Amino acid sequence: AVAARPSAVDVSCGAMPAAVFTSGVGCSASASHAAGVQAQSTAAAAPLDARLIDAREKQRQAERLSQMCGGTVLTKYQRGEGGLGARLFAPRQAQEKRRKERVLRLSEDLRELRWAKTGGSASKLKLVEVTGLVHGHETDLFREMLIVPDAPELCFSLVSAKREYCFAARTTSQAETWVVGLSALLGLPMARRGAFLWNELRLRTQADSESTGIGALLPRLARELDERRRSN
Repeated sequence: AVAARPSAVDVSCGAMPAAVFTSGVGCSASASHAAGVQAQSTAAAAPLDARLIDAREKQRQAERLSQMCGGTVLTKYQRGEGGLGARLFAPRQAQEKRRKERVLRLSEDLRELRWAKTGGSASKLKLVEVTGLVHGHETDLFREMLIVPDAPELCFSLVSAKREYCFAARTTSQAETWVVGLSALLGLPMARRGAFLWNELRLRTQADSESTGIGALLPRLARELDERRRSN
C-alpha cells in the first residue's frame, strides 16, 4: 500500500498540518521503504509549514498595527445612570447616554490607547495597565445593560485593575483587527486569527440558541432602531 498524501488544512485558522499514512497487510518491502521516505520528507516539511504560518500571521499583525495606529471609528460604552426602572422605561435615552462614537487609536510607540470624539481631547489608557481582554458581552458593564444594541461578536472590553473599557466595532473585520492585534501586543490568548474566528462562531451560535422569546426580541429591536437612527 502506498502512503497517502497529507490532507489539506486550512492554515487561516492556525491549524497545523499532520501527515496521515495508510498501510495494508503484507505490504512489500519496497512499499514500506517508499512510505518511510515520504514520512521523512513530510516531517522535514512540517517546520517549513509552521514558518509559513508564522510569516503569514506576522504580516497580518503588521497590517493590524497599521490600521490601529491610523485610528478607527468605534462605539465606546460607558456606565449609565439610574436603576432598572430608568433602563426599562427609557431604553433609548439610556442607550444614547451609554454609547458614544469615538475614534480609537494606538500610539506610534504601541504603548498607549487613545480615544476621542472628532476634534476633542483624548482619553488615554496605558497598555501596561491592561490585565485582560474579553471578546463579547461577558463583562459587568454589558451584563448590567437591559439591551445591548451591538452584536456580541462586534464587542470587546479591555480590563484593568480599576475598571473596564468597552467598545463595539462596526464590522467583524474591525473587531478582529482590535481583538487579535491587542491580544498579540499584550501576550493574551486570542493572539491569532484562528482563535478569534472560533470565538466569533461560539458567540454567534450562543446568540442563535437564545434567539427565541422576548429575551431575543428586545436586542433585535434595539439594533433595528439603532440602524434606522444612523441612516436618518
